[in-house]
Amino acid sequence: MARDREDSLQRLLSGALPFPERGRVFLVDTGSEFLAREATEAVGDGRLVIVERRIERHALLGNFPAIHAERAEPGPGDMVVLPAGRERLRLFLDLEHYAGRIGPQGQIAIFGTRKEGMHPAEALLRDHCRELSARQKAGARLLVVKPREGEEDWSLDASTATYSAEARSQSVTVCALPGVFSWDRLDDASTLMLNACKPREGDHLLDLGCGSGVVSCILLKEGLVTSATLVDSDALALVASRRSLELGGFQGALIASDAGDELPAKSFDLALCNPPYHSGSMQERGTGRRMIDNIARALSTKGRLYLVGPVFHDHSPELERLFRYHEVAAQTPSFRVWHASRPRRNPRKE
Repeated sequence: MARDREDSLQRLLSGALPFPERGRVFLVDTGSEFLAREATEAVGDGRLVIVERRIERHALLGNFPAIHAERAEPGPGDMVVLPAGRERLRLFLDLEHYAGRIGPQGQIAIFGTRKEGMHPAEALLRDHCRELSARQKAGARLLVVKPREGEEDWSLDASTATYSAEARSQSVTVCALPGVFSWDRLDDASTLMLNACKPREGDHLLDLGCGSGVVSCILLKEGLVTSATLVDSDALALVASRRSLELGGFQGALIASDAGDELPAKSFDLALCNPPYHSGSMQERGTGRRMIDNIARALSTKGRLYLVGPVFHDHSPELERLFRYHEVAAQTPSFRVWHASRPRRNPRKE
């Protein structure tokens, strides 16, 4: 699969990058000897700067020397090339950082697949840059932009952009941070899950895969849920969730975790989860199963789970193994909400 991805990106990028006649070219965290060769042929060794944050990746570049990211200092008119498939908050902060340094005379080129985050990265860049060109081939996409004049500060870590979300007769203001799932509106699956769930007074909520924090904010505003723990593996989602809680005046704990592996046992009364099934990949399905396993372990003896996913994915076997009771709580032609309760303390092995 890695070889297929590399071949796809090479077909996309071969001869497609508009290397500048003047100025330097910075290849940032690409780990690509192919791109290094392309840039060298276009601008020569003297104007090429290869930047790698992780020293062990230098070996991928053959004889091309690389410098650490902390020493990369592009200037006005330079070109910066980045892959989308990086830790998202780091990518977004780097885009802001480099755009401020190269200015309107410079160029940013970003490439990758939709699964790697090209769509949210494009949304961010189009808010602050003007587009030069876009190209798509074999499932991969390249976008080349120039920063707009006077937009050096994108304020990513304290975004002021918001949207209004409504469910359960509640309305909340949510941080709109491009790159976070459902960043610009409350998605249909989460709306269905929210309307199907039945919180009880005093519930401690676990919001696993919290995204922008909209689910927790709505339930906290309703008032039956009195405390919430918001968990996501995406650092950018936790930035947005913290801001959403602040906007509503709500209190909540934020935890960075991959699928909730580190959650304390028997600590929550209610869990809501919209696993990352959005592209249907096997990796995301595996993550979804881990999330359900970890929720069952983290719920109290009488804890309840509301889980939403596409109708084609049947959660019955795993819910039967992990809980004493489960049912379909709501369904549309596209999505299904499962309700499960009373987690088994010694679940059967699959």
